[in-house]
Amino acid sequence: MNKKRIGIICVNFESCHELLNYIESINDAVKNELRVCVDVYIADNSVNEICQINTNSYKSINVCVYAFKKNLGYLGGVYSVMSKVGIDKFHQYDYLIISNVDLVLSENFFSELLKVNIKNDVGWIAPKIISQKEGCDRNPKILKRPNKKHINYLLVLFYFPVLYMVYRKFIYSRKKQKANNENVSDIYAGHGSIMIFTRRFIQNNVVFEYDSFLFGEELYIAEMIRLYKMRVIYCPNVLVYDIDHVSTGKINLKKYCMMNYESLKLIKNKYYI
Repeated sequence: MNKKRIGIICVNFESCHELLNYIESINDAVKNELRVCVDVYIADNSVNEICQINTNSYKSINVCVYAFKKNLGYLGGVYSVMSKVGIDKFHQYDYLIISNVDLVLSENFFSELLKVNIKNDVGWIAPKIISQKEGCDRNPKILKRPNKKHINYLLVLFYFPVLYMVYRKFIYSRKKQKANNENVSDIYAGHGSIMIFTRRFIQNNVVFEYDSFLFGEELYIAEMIRLYKMRVIYCPNVLVYDIDHVSTGKINLKKYCMMNYESLKLIKNKYYI
């Protein structure tokens, strides 16, 4: 049997319990789909809670742990793992998945992924991500490319945390993404908690070397996809459950807003000249 090779790089920060649950869900999903071979790379950015994992206890997947013992950020952790393993290794995967750890894969995750009709210009697959807290799908994250005016609007929101609080309470809570939840559709960007990339995209020597510590990853990657003239597709049959911001939820509002502001400023200066 010619198995599809899938690599998963997940980034952990002080979330050992969630990490173990996530790895177990990956293992269980592979048990239900024998046509995949899955390697899991854990970028452990934890400083205080170093997670002890018996990598030999998982029979259906291969697990490697890289304990950096310092917080390298989301894509910083991904980049560090890829650098240690060797970039060429990741060119061999049919799919490369980058994710947080506060997730649980559905039992048929890989089976549904293999059913997706992937054309040559598809670079990023956005799954359905059911939020435990909000009870809705986090995808599609962004349907169309934001214009410069909208980027400036977001910069103002994040520069003034009070404005952001008002937005979260009175606007975001009522805002609903309009998308066809039954069919595969083209979008601008998926949610960053779990991103599935095709081999054709990764073979552009993508290493996810992002200048910002945290936030804005979706826009950064969406712009790479756009510059490579590739597409992002939303695939609602590929299902993930999101436990909701276990690590980022620990960041205070002022710091959260400032980190988002800095990331957006970087995106604006690079892609919205």
